Amino acid sequence: MSFLPARPDFRRFWLARVMSFAGDQIAQVALVVLAAPEGPLATSMVLLALSLPRLIGPFAGALADMYSAKKIMVLTDLGQAVLFFTVALIPFNLAVNIPIIALATLLNTLFLPAGRRSIPAMVAGEELPKAFAAMAICFNAGFAAGPLLGGALLAVVDTRAVVLVDALTFLASIALIVRLDLPATPRAEEHRVGYGRTLLVGFRELLSNRALGSVALGLFLVVSFASMTTASLVFLARDELHGPTWSYGALIGVYGVGMLLGPAIFLGRVRIRNPLRVWRIGEGLFGLGAVTLGVAPWLGTAFVSQAVAGTGNGIGNVATDLVVQSATPEHMLGTVSGVTMSIPFAASSLAYLVAIPLIDALGPRWVTVISGAGVLLVVILIHALAVDSRPVEALDETA
Repeated sequence: MSFLPARPDFRRFWLARVMSFAGDQIAQVALVVLAAPEGPLATSMVLLALSLPRLIGPFAGALADMYSAKKIMVLTDLGQAVLFFTVALIPFNLAVNIPIIALATLLNTLFLPAGRRSIPAMVAGEELPKAFAAMAICFNAGFAAGPLLGGALLAVVDTRAVVLVDALTFLASIALIVRLDLPATPRAEEHRVGYGRTLLVGFRELLSNRALGSVALGLFLVVSFASMTTASLVFLARDELHGPTWSYGALIGVYGVGMLLGPAIFLGRVRIRNPLRVWRIGEGLFGLGAVTLGVAPWLGTAFVSQAVAGTGNGIGNVATDLVVQSATPEHMLGTVSGVTMSIPFAASSLAYLVAIPLIDALGPRWVTVISGAGVLLVVILIHALAVDSRPVEALDETA
């Protein structure tokens, strides 16, 4: 694993996240299959239970700023293990399983900002770009391969066995996380006056810091426009590009490959002096890919556009983490990370509602072009509004 930062703690954390995230992606397929016999309402409720609790990210982040990040990670992993063991062992019942799945998603959401705020303590400051690239590769590989692995497992074992595999990954994750040597969470004065004050101070920092505010606004607008492409893609492949039945899945797969290539660009870099500028480059590539996808005359050119868009999004995701890490005061890192983690879920939910009537009125090509052009305009707007965040090297003192 030479592409990982050298420190053992980060390698343990990365391996824990690989196992846990792969288990989640595999289990998501099994949960949908488990609910399918109950009808479309049940499957829709499963998907909502897997997504809506993500909106509590800001509140989860404030907890990560106030309490031991290591304890939060261990306890939330343990809770998810118990919950998924329960799902695997009891008969599927909508009234019982949906709250269990939603609670497991909530615990996972509590884990994420605690993990993110711990990363600077696991690596040298100059290795942060490499560390976040490695985390993005972990996430994107699961995004691309998880559903395929889930489908393959379901071909040889039943759905409950697949969910049980996910439960076991949390126990394996705990075994690695308890070995992490993390410093105590700093108890800044703001945190001593309570949870609400901690949350308020984090939001105030996000709004008053131009680099953080710019990337938060940019992230919301970019995801809002980008999600319109997501909603249009199946109709673009079928009705405009006249692709075969496999073309939609293949276009998603190519996008996933691009998302893996984007973070890989960072692996040879130890110094990224202006992560906000890198963010603009990445999202600009995504916008370019979406515009050319909308006007693509053939399926082959659409694959190229998707690869470009995915690469840009992969770069943008790593750069977002670097902006947050480099521009956020250390004692507010959990709260700010939690807010930025929730932004894409809120933005995509809004975008899907807007995209449905637009696709009916304009067709998938125009909606995809509007999506890409909107992202490019957002990049120009953020360039005009933002100041470059301070260099990543300044984090050396916190590592």
